[in-house]
Amino acid sequence: MLVLVLGNTWVFRQQAKLFPESRIWEFLGNQFSHSAWTGCTFWDLTMPSFLFLVGLSMPFSYSKRLQRRQNYIGLLGHAIYRSVVLVLLGIYLSSPFALIKDMSLNNVLVQIGLGYSFAFLVLRKKSSTQLFIALGILIIFWGAFAIYPLPTPNPEYLVEGIQKDHNYFTGFFAHWDINTNLGASFDQWFLNLFPRERLYRPSVGDNESTLIFIPCISTMIFGMMTGEFLRSNNPPKRVFKNVIAIGVGCIILGLFLGQTLCPIVKSIWTPSWTIYSTGWTLCMFAFCFWLIDIRGYRSWAFPFLVVGMNSITIYCMSMIGGWWFLKYWKIFLGPTLFEGSYGLIWAAIAVVFSLWLVCLILYRIRLFVRI
Repeated sequence: MLVLVLGNTWVFRQQAKLFPESRIWEFLGNQFSHSAWTGCTFWDLTMPSFLFLVGLSMPFSYSKRLQRRQNYIGLLGHAIYRSVVLVLLGIYLSSPFALIKDMSLNNVLVQIGLGYSFAFLVLRKKSSTQLFIALGILIIFWGAFAIYPLPTPNPEYLVEGIQKDHNYFTGFFAHWDINTNLGASFDQWFLNLFPRERLYRPSVGDNESTLIFIPCISTMIFGMMTGEFLRSNNPPKRVFKNVIAIGVGCIILGLFLGQTLCPIVKSIWTPSWTIYSTGWTLCMFAFCFWLIDIRGYRSWAFPFLVVGMNSITIYCMSMIGGWWFLKYWKIFLGPTLFEGSYGLIWAAIAVVFSLWLVCLILYRIRLFVRI
């Protein structure tokens, strides 16, 4: 969540423009930007990590609610309620403090909300059944894109907001090309059903297709399976070895599928991307598990714990008013610090620290905003 908030300040991308000769700023600028279309950056892994952790936490939450003697129908109703709230909140955050004039469903909260209730239905299944369902979703999603008609020889690529130097796919991979795939066509039809100031046209960048909530369910199921494995009372070292081995295996498999089955594209959540990103998420989780649960180094994680306990709060604050804190820092420290070549760095630090401080206060008074 802190990575997401820091990345939303755009500081690394702006610094890369200010120092075009610096390889360090160029690297950070690239890693804190989404891939233009194919490939993967560190920033790209934030959303699959969220989805994976949502799935991972579900077995623990479900077991805890059962201990409180809540029945399945009540839990299902709560899951549906949570889905609706997340979708509405995500839509609002896409255009805060304004009427919804241009409907957008690519917000991470919307995608979690759209898939959450479906993932909940898989929660009580066996691990083998969960795996079968997750892979089945990916196969069907892949098939839908594969049979969608290929673009005409002279498609309308050069529309407003489109990256003109994109290297378009040829052959079978053209089914997953920018703006001519099933997801882009669905959005152009579906989103234009709502009142809009201007006609929706698909664009490149971090604008995920609405349809990606379908394969996102598979990412949540993979997290769910990991959560069930953690609850199975296996020795910690065995958990670490298994998770890291599966993670590395998924990365290798994802790369292979990216060369043979379909390209690795986050914006339409291709099956190769789903497997590949899950692999990296598993490896990152395994590292934290080794450091905290096996080696016992816990104190360093406190700043992240504070944020994790109010993750929705800090996300909403960053979306609707994070920079509001900056004007008070300018009054307190003076505007000079936030000017010049490194002014953006200090501004981003001030904003992120302010948001973290709010979470710390909420943590100290034991106030946690949950859905």
